[in-house]
Amino acid sequence: MREAYFFTRNPRLAAEAKRLRNYTCEVCSFNFRQHYGALGVGFAECHHKNPLAERPEELWSQALTTSLDDVVVVCANCHRMLHRQRPALSVEVLRTRWEAANQ
Repeated sequence: MREAYFFTRNPRLAAEAKRLRNYTCEVCSFNFRQHYGALGVGFAECHHKNPLAERPEELWSQALTTSLDDVVVVCANCHRMLHRQRPALSVEVLRTRWEAANQ
């Protein structure tokens, strides 16, 4: 199973997280609307702090719940970098690396 499957089942969670966090990446502060104008309105990705893909599949059930505190809003680039290794990097670690690279 893929993590995307969970958000397909719970699109309101992802939509609410993105709205509350202004569709802005919590790693690099990229905002698609600011960069692309109307084309970028409402666009961002959502990432589980504790990725589902790294949990045993037997734990994936209807009883598995995720709250807004369990997810972060990220741009596509940062989302790929979070999953670049296993276990996935934390948002804090990636943010530190991004800031160090952009000084």
